[in-house]
Amino acid sequence: MKTKFFIFFVLVVNYTHGQSLERYVIGSFGNFSSTTAGTTLSSTLGEIVGTTESSHSAIITQGFQQPDPLTITSIFNPKQYNLDIDVFPNPTTQYVTIKKDNLMCLYGELTNPLGQIIDSYIFKQKITQINLKSITPGTYFLSIKSTNNQFIQSFKIQKSQ
Repeated sequence: MKTKFFIFFVLVVNYTHGQSLERYVIGSFGNFSSTTAGTTLSSTLGEIVGTTESSHSAIITQGFQQPDPLTITSIFNPKQYNLDIDVFPNPTTQYVTIKKDNLMCLYGELTNPLGQIIDSYIFKQKITQINLKSITPGTYFLSIKSTNNQFIQSFKIQKSQ
């Protein structure tokens, strides 16, 4: 009986692997590319440990993905409108007050974290109240834009019960 158990145990251990010591990453994002010179590059997002190796011609950082070079398509300065906008109270249970320091007409969009538009507003007065009683509790974003649709400022609003 001991011999049969021993043989069974050896066979099970040899053919099953509870753990693997291979290095691999399951990432939510990745990329692979190769060049005509035979160089390959593989990247993933989500690794937390990194090492850096360098030579006279290259530097490689392993363990996390470096961002692609940023391409700037336009620059917008929110202060070009010389506005001071306050949104309060935050968090709120029912009403949010938008207070601005001049009578410039502005547009607002309330969106959820998925970017879906919940409601749109026009702010003509210095003080405007928005009724949020009908929306479910959660996090929302109020984007303030000018009349020519240029982004001015965004506010994170927490709606509680």
